[in-house]
Amino acid sequence: MLIVDDMQINRIVLASLLATRGIVSDQAESGSECIALCENNDYDLILLDHRMPELDGVDTFIRLKEMFSERGRDVPVICHTTEEGRNNINLYKAVGFADVLIKPIDPRELYETIMIHLGGKDPTVSEDESRFDPVPSSENMDGDDTEGNGWT
Repeated sequence: MLIVDDMQINRIVLASLLATRGIVSDQAESGSECIALCENNDYDLILLDHRMPELDGVDTFIRLKEMFSERGRDVPVICHTTEEGRNNINLYKAVGFADVLIKPIDPRELYETIMIHLGGKDPTVSEDESRFDPVPSSENMDGDDTEGNGWT
């Protein structure tokens, strides 16, 4: 997961809230840094601040959409913004943001929103970990390896 916010305290708070649920996150302080990180990493979800200097959240999001489209990826990007941004929720959704969270962000709402947009995928498990199931099937635990799965 990637947290993008120009204010360090906001990044720290969001990262701490996610960490209490076992979610590890990378952080970026600008739209340009966000794009650079996304060029080199595959994130399951991005929390993107709207109001940032230089490249704001909407402009960053438009560039991210192009990048993800070229890669054939669909990454949910959730806009987080101040109370003033509440008036722009329809704009954020029209641009394509998956959702909008208003600061200060309620920890429960943050986690529930993340879970909705990850489609039930456990955000605490990396993609590599989710492909490995170290527990053998209980269907054939009698020592007879008739299925050829290596478990006896």
